[in-house]
Amino acid sequence: MIRTLFLGILMLVSSMAVNSQEHEEYYMNPILSSGADPWVMKHEGWYYYCGGVPGGIGVSRSRDLHKINPPVRVWKVPQRGAWNSTCVWAPEIHFWKGKWYIYYAAGYSGPPFIHQKTGVLESVTSDAMGEYVDKGMLFTGDVLGDWKNNRWAIDMTLLEHRGQLYAIWSGWETAEPTDKTQQHLYIAKMENPWTISSGRVKISSPDRYYEQGILPLNEGPQVLKHGKDIFIVYSCGQSWLDTYKLSYLRLKDLDADLLSPESWIKSEKPVFEGTDSVFGVGHASFTTSPDGKEYYIYYHTKKERKPGWKRDVRLQKFTFDDSGAPYFGKPVSIDEKLPLPSGTARAVQVKPIAELETDFTQLSPSARPYTYWFWMNGNITKEGITKDLEAMHRIGVGGVFNLEGGTGIPKGPVTYLSPEWSELKAHAIKEAARLGIDYVMHNCPGWSSSGGPWITPEYSMQKLTWSEIEVRGNVQVDTLLPRPVTELGYYKDIAVLAFPSFKNGKPVGFSDWQLLNNSVFNHKGLIDIREYDKEQVIDPKEIIDLTEFVDSKGNLKWKAPLGNWTIIRLGHTSTGRKNCAAPDTGVGLECDKFSKQAIQLHFNKMMDLLYPLIKPYVHQIQIGLEIDSWEVGMQNWTSGFEEEFYERAGYDLIKYLPAMTGKIVGSKDLTERFLWDIRRVQADLLADNYYGEFRTLCNRYGLVSYCEPYDRGPMEELQIGSRVDGVMGEFWNGLSAIFQNNLMMRRTTKLASSIAHINGQKIVGAEAYTSEPESGRWQEYPFALKAVGDKAFTEGINRMVVHRYAMQPHPNAVPAMTLGPWGVHFDRTNTWWEPGRAWMDYLNRCQTVLQEGLFVADLAYFTGDNIVGYTKVHRKDLTPVPPEGYDYDLINTETLLHKAWMEQGRLRLPDGMSYRVLVLQEQSHITLSLLRKLQCMAEQGLIIIGARPKQTVGLQSHSVVDTKVFEDLCDELWGKNPTAVVDRSIGKGKLFWDTSLQLEQIFAKIQLRPDFEVISNPNSAPIRYIHRQIGDTEAYFVANQRRTSEEVICNFRVKGKIPEFWNPVTGVRSRAMVYRVNEETVSVPIRLDEYGSVFVIFRSDLPESPAIRSIHRNGDCLVDVSTMSATQYNQAIYTDIKDNFSIALWVKPESDAMLNIDNPMGYIPNPWTEYYTIYPSSGERLYGAGHATCGLAIGRNGVAVWENEKGYPEFKMAAEKPISGWSHVCLVYENGAPSIYINGEPVSYKTRSLQTIHPGLNLTNLQEGASYYNGDMSTPILFRSVLSEKEIGQMVAKGYKREEDKRTLSWMPYDNSRSLLAWRDGIYMFVMEDGSKKQLKVEKVGRMVEIDQKWEVRFPKGLGAPAKINLPKLVSLHLHKDEGVKYFSGTATYKTSFSVKSSMLTEDKVVLLDLGAVEVMAEVIVNGVNKGILWSRPYVVDVTDVLKSGENTLEVRVTNQWTNRLIGDEQLPEENEYVPGGGINGIAALSRGAIKKLPEWYKNGENKPEGGRVTFTTWKHYRKDSPLMEAGLLGPVRLIPAMKIMLK
Repeated sequence: MIRTLFLGILMLVSSMAVNSQEHEEYYMNPILSSGADPWVMKHEGWYYYCGGVPGGIGVSRSRDLHKINPPVRVWKVPQRGAWNSTCVWAPEIHFWKGKWYIYYAAGYSGPPFIHQKTGVLESVTSDAMGEYVDKGMLFTGDVLGDWKNNRWAIDMTLLEHRGQLYAIWSGWETAEPTDKTQQHLYIAKMENPWTISSGRVKISSPDRYYEQGILPLNEGPQVLKHGKDIFIVYSCGQSWLDTYKLSYLRLKDLDADLLSPESWIKSEKPVFEGTDSVFGVGHASFTTSPDGKEYYIYYHTKKERKPGWKRDVRLQKFTFDDSGAPYFGKPVSIDEKLPLPSGTARAVQVKPIAELETDFTQLSPSARPYTYWFWMNGNITKEGITKDLEAMHRIGVGGVFNLEGGTGIPKGPVTYLSPEWSELKAHAIKEAARLGIDYVMHNCPGWSSSGGPWITPEYSMQKLTWSEIEVRGNVQVDTLLPRPVTELGYYKDIAVLAFPSFKNGKPVGFSDWQLLNNSVFNHKGLIDIREYDKEQVIDPKEIIDLTEFVDSKGNLKWKAPLGNWTIIRLGHTSTGRKNCAAPDTGVGLECDKFSKQAIQLHFNKMMDLLYPLIKPYVHQIQIGLEIDSWEVGMQNWTSGFEEEFYERAGYDLIKYLPAMTGKIVGSKDLTERFLWDIRRVQADLLADNYYGEFRTLCNRYGLVSYCEPYDRGPMEELQIGSRVDGVMGEFWNGLSAIFQNNLMMRRTTKLASSIAHINGQKIVGAEAYTSEPESGRWQEYPFALKAVGDKAFTEGINRMVVHRYAMQPHPNAVPAMTLGPWGVHFDRTNTWWEPGRAWMDYLNRCQTVLQEGLFVADLAYFTGDNIVGYTKVHRKDLTPVPPEGYDYDLINTETLLHKAWMEQGRLRLPDGMSYRVLVLQEQSHITLSLLRKLQCMAEQGLIIIGARPKQTVGLQSHSVVDTKVFEDLCDELWGKNPTAVVDRSIGKGKLFWDTSLQLEQIFAKIQLRPDFEVISNPNSAPIRYIHRQIGDTEAYFVANQRRTSEEVICNFRVKGKIPEFWNPVTGVRSRAMVYRVNEETVSVPIRLDEYGSVFVIFRSDLPESPAIRSIHRNGDCLVDVSTMSATQYNQAIYTDIKDNFSIALWVKPESDAMLNIDNPMGYIPNPWTEYYTIYPSSGERLYGAGHATCGLAIGRNGVAVWENEKGYPEFKMAAEKPISGWSHVCLVYENGAPSIYINGEPVSYKTRSLQTIHPGLNLTNLQEGASYYNGDMSTPILFRSVLSEKEIGQMVAKGYKREEDKRTLSWMPYDNSRSLLAWRDGIYMFVMEDGSKKQLKVEKVGRMVEIDQKWEVRFPKGLGAPAKINLPKLVSLHLHKDEGVKYFSGTATYKTSFSVKSSMLTEDKVVLLDLGAVEVMAEVIVNGVNKGILWSRPYVVDVTDVLKSGENTLEVRVTNQWTNRLIGDEQLPEENEYVPGGGINGIAALSRGAIKKLPEWYKNGENKPEGGRVTFTTWKHYRKDSPLMEAGLLGPVRLIPAMKIMLK
């Protein structure tokens, strides 16, 4: 090599100025305007660059593949005279078992460059940019140890193959006096990264036509692995000429000897060379895009044609051809716009606050809620499609998830995937595009994973199957091996193995072997083998692979050694699982979830049909595909699993396979480790080859991919969610006897949001408000759904996908089509569909804010390395339990290894998410690579909370060396002699652990305050929150989960910003007037209505204005924000009230309660409900061992009693009895035995409890599991005695009286002004933040006026009611004597007139119209002016601007649910045939009530025949004796005056 070759090289980054051109969607070459020999490697989510810098070697790293950051010098060349003191060339960095190694070429003099040898540096720690030590020169000669003949060597790189390290480099055959010497490629084994352990072997010489020239060279070798191929890509030609180019060697096969030249096949032509505009390409390195989906080549090019070393560094994507060889294409020209590498993280972009304000007030098109739109078993019409989509558009639905279902609905005229079906689908997508409605389809018929009639057994989900026989040895065995059990006639052999038979009898499987091999769902994530027969252990050395001795029919011919032998024939067969709930003609096998080929086959089958339909609209609306519920059971094999396992786990599994059949191989520990590897590879295959490939296929067509990343499968839930574009959770409205709010369902919203947060996914969807048969039934309505939706918002959901809308093929039948018995009835045929647009506006405003910025969390909870099982999600399931006020995300190994880093004391992720503390929980097992990463991050400032792990996982971390590394790392983190309490400093970080750990103590030590705290909450209201950071703005969503108005004071961890209130119900924004700015927090009082919610927005762009500290009226304090810490309220503990007492209350339930704990779903050790009327706290905690408290759950179907001793409620008894409207319930305990009275009638009795029972009326909180009652109730009254039936009857006779609103003044500003509203006269004192006081006298506010005149009520035609009635006073319609009114469902129009005095209409007054009780929605028109739709409580509207002195008119359009009319129709003769038993409770509700045949008038789109029933529905949810619901305007309707208080 001639002298000028490397004189022109300033190494890679000697002028490492980052290309200043940054573009959001593309990058341009060159990446470096000056540089050569680019080396880049990807490790744990970072790209590491290594190159020469002045005086040494530098390393830099970047999160972005297309950006190179300035380097840090990590090694300085020694003084002149050392072997490596000059001519440092082409360094490259590698990571091996926790350390970094830099390989470089250098010499002691030059030019001429005749002394170049290779050296290696080793990092002192796991920090690539930290300190290094020089491990010396590497031996690169022919005879190992012959250092006198050590040869010239440059460009060394590493190759790892099957656990063996190899060095590959460019060198000379002999020592030469000139650098004009040919270079060849050599390979040698390595003992470790700094020791060559064999003589070199030449594997390539410049002998091809394209390698010739002035000086033939092979140099710059780099390893490229892809699938089953290994390539050595190298440079040839001359680097100073424009003919420099790339070629490659290809390993013959993976079993070939790498040290044999015959194993390497050279390309017959160059694989990458210059063009007319780009020349001298070479010395490349290879990596993948951030998400691993794309391959990239870094290379240098010459800047000019003439000889020399002026070069730049470029980057471009490449692929592989059909033969598996790399296809690099042509080098890209300078300044060509190239798409960013796939998965490149983008910092979250946020809207300017002014734009956010506008979207909040005027509604954002991008924040509209979606709905599930089910096409039911071929009952589809073009007219129905258009009507459905137009109805959605009218009320503000922005997208549909279109699924095909068949649940209990008779087959319709349209056959799935038929030409008619395609025409209808095309029409639907066209109409959606016309209306601007996004369109997401399920990727297969039904709603389970991916399958259909086109999936053959070969491509279906697979499972391991086997047979065993025993033979005698020392003879020739010639036998037909029994074929293992198969499904669907499909079977394929894997291997036939023999091992010495056990002396104590036939093999007996170890404990839980089916869980550990993923035959059965391992819901607890077990790793350990608990029990096994110690005499039945197979020595892996004694296992004989007999596969080659067995023919295709299973005939074995084998000369068996002495002894008895067990022969096991292993193969795989189909699981036989089919897709769920598909239309009749769409039922088929589920595809293989570990096979890319299987999902490709399925996907292409769907796309062949669908893509021509959707292609015209891909750029008009967002179109996507979804993988919905898993619901397909387990899979533990796939064709080619052996090769995939070898590639991913690094060793051959064949001799360990008996472990998958329940046998110990080697030892208990080895078997556990092998089975962990099995589950790890299975989970990886599921994530990459199913979910990941699904996303790739979707994106190829311009589609968005979605999934629900959970359920009972061979999955790591956080991993599969990272592989798609968008994740979904689910939450349910109400519950009853089927799911009992089980573990899988109640954790998915927080699970989905965590997945989105740690993967930079902006949108977190939810299958929202869905319900069981007993919780739907057309009982639901927007206000009743509000609290459960708000709860989902606080758990991170920011796009509601309402479940469900059943496609209505008929133009006017009501309520008509259903999804069998499932889901809320969000259909255009529902009574409240049109006024429901006000609810959609609310969801839009919430989502407008919650989709912006970043979620704020302090804690990242590590989910562990157990892989399979239900991820623990909820606070009380985490260890230690996070205190209220500190939010958290879940985080997994993959994220920590490949995406996380430390910066400014926080664990950070690419999109900007960050956490203060990593909580390991009590994880007994951990991967060695993660342990290394934790040690490194702790050094850099991470705070870790968690117990010391006990061991590593997997067979690859089983060596003595790895065990020593594991122990050393644990010692560094937890100390060599860890005590029960660990409190250690590690570098800049800390590690804490205590067996009785209280996180609050640690947070005090690290000065971490709660992000949100309710410091004044006298009623222990269940207040939930979520915090998002939107640029410089802090946005908190605060929600009241109870149907009581609450006044609370909240502390927000915000500094130097001013609070505003954004009301998502009305869209009104107003600046807070009462608050206190503390040193680290801001205290703000908030009044929350029943189920009320508000955004508290903290801004730094508002002008300063004096804040009010406290307000007093006539000397009484109304509000005071001076308190900085939470006020502790004494719980009302009833120590002396036990076993003999009574609790009475009035209730108005709105849905059914769970009245039994028969559970068909499994995995619910403690069945529970979430809708307690009275939540029972832990009796043991309050009163000691042997004590319990009692509580109630009350539904329209009856009453249930629950008792709580140990910390979770336990079902005690239930009384099934219809409850209609406001009813009286009394729970009487006599000598510890409960009785239930409903409206004075004793209905149930139970024998006494084993515990001493106390009333459960103490204050409860969210942390112990208390929640809200989804109905109305009075304040319970406790009696210290056992009430008699007569005493209870007397209370019932008095009836229910509505509690009066006693508010005095609202400190929530009025109508975005600096005004407060006072409802009462008095002397008001305002104490300002500076201590000054302002006093105002308020007088002549006036009294409220009740509108109690006669009401005219009009009813629409065709709904069974008279045209109109007159009501002398407001009462529920269900109490009316006219049956048409009694059973009316729909919108009734109430009209009356009233008089207003002029004294009420002064400029300083505001007049509110309070409708009182409304069942369930109201549209208000005053004097002909529409004042909007009232859907949430209180049903109050400001009418100041429309009132006039004298006579006024009032029109109130009140909409109730379908329930009463459906029950009314049950009083009439049946018109259709249903499965008997409709309207029943419990699991039977899933099958009883289905229509057997659709009527002809319905199928033909004709009007329903007149006479008879008003309604028609495909599912019967009610009986004639089912309880009616209150309906209409109940009042009292009042005008309420208030005085505006203006503070200057």
